[in-house]
Amino acid sequence: MNSKFFTLFPATTPRSTIQLCWTYCTVFWIMSGADWLQGPYLYSMYESFGLTDVEIGHILATEYISAILLGTLVGALADVWGHKTCCVMYGVIYGSSCLVNHLHSVHHGFLFLGCMLDGVAISILRTAFESWLTIEADRQKISSPDTMLILSISQFGNSIAAILAGIVGHVIVETFGGSYVNTMDVACICLIVGSVVTQVLWSGNTASQRKREAQKSMILNRQGRTKRTTQRSHWQQLCNLSVDVLKMLKNAFNTLRTEGNVLKMGLFDSLFESTLMLFIMIWSPVMARYKDGTSSSFLSSGVIFSSFMVCIMAGTKLSHDLLAARSLKNKSNTLTIEKCCILCCLLSSASFALATMSTTIYITFPAFCTFELCCGMYYSLSCQLHTKYTPLEGRMTVLNINRILLNVISICVVLLCHSVAHTTTMTVCALLQLGAALSVTTIKNRP
Repeated sequence: MNSKFFTLFPATTPRSTIQLCWTYCTVFWIMSGADWLQGPYLYSMYESFGLTDVEIGHILATEYISAILLGTLVGALADVWGHKTCCVMYGVIYGSSCLVNHLHSVHHGFLFLGCMLDGVAISILRTAFESWLTIEADRQKISSPDTMLILSISQFGNSIAAILAGIVGHVIVETFGGSYVNTMDVACICLIVGSVVTQVLWSGNTASQRKREAQKSMILNRQGRTKRTTQRSHWQQLCNLSVDVLKMLKNAFNTLRTEGNVLKMGLFDSLFESTLMLFIMIWSPVMARYKDGTSSSFLSSGVIFSSFMVCIMAGTKLSHDLLAARSLKNKSNTLTIEKCCILCCLLSSASFALATMSTTIYITFPAFCTFELCCGMYYSLSCQLHTKYTPLEGRMTVLNINRILLNVISICVVLLCHSVAHTTTMTVCALLQLGAALSVTTIKNRP
């Protein structure tokens, strides 16, 4: 086997880039692994609680409503106070959502609370971690190609974390007699570990001037300021924080209004991830219709899910290799990130078109695997697009506002998907991918 396949860094990669890569990836892989541990079992857990598809749809819709309202606000707060703090709080918030599931027997309303916390946590996971990396790389004066290389490696490791989480989750469910809540408990442990590691390894690279002023106020209070002055100072800090958050939101909307590429990039993300949401809802029932006495073992859910994860890993490795080739700065290489995104979307659209017309497993299953390969490419390519076009100031706020369309579509998916024919859903997926490709073609390429 060619050992170069496993080479992550080109020979000319600076040592500082490699160090930052492992500092970032150590945290990101733990935190994303916790998400992979509980995410795939969420729907099954709700079914085990005796909830209907309609009730589950309402609970899941709460997650996306929370992401729209609270996730955007948390993004602005993170841009003011620092992304490290936000990433530590991700572990606290997500861990709390996992533990809340134990209270379902008291009242199903706790499940809505858990999904509300999930919405905030997922918004942080999708935006805060890469925001911390991008700004930290800028602080250390690491080049943009090297930053994109780190993001690519992190997504490759994320796919491996997904595979390992799937194995661990399966063992946990089997060990505890089909109890899905226990996977949430193990995820909570991973989140606690991840928060501690984040606190130890990372620097708070975006703390605002307001935070330093608050520290100065505390020093003055120790020097003999009155209690009344102290209380006024605290209220002033709260007012100043509110003003900073509103300014951050205003600047983010202005960025989307004036920077067309940022808005088009958000449209690309929303359309592609909406397709992924639809796919997650339909792949199991679509594959189940092919089950018979001769192919049931081949079509076991474990085998299918493992195959999908391997395809995602292959996709991230493919995009990583393409990026490594570009980092050599070969002027004859005309392959851009935008072109890779377009090819990825067109291939995804073709795979869904093929699955729509298919009447046999030997076409549908490879078509679905092809889409998962494209998902692996997307995870890496979208991070590179964010690094290329999203401004550093207010970065997390911009990314969260760009996800509003995705969350709106996701609400429609969880509420309506079960009432739509699977062939119709796959046709919609093919059209969404064409729309994603079209949105990238309108981006004005910037070197």
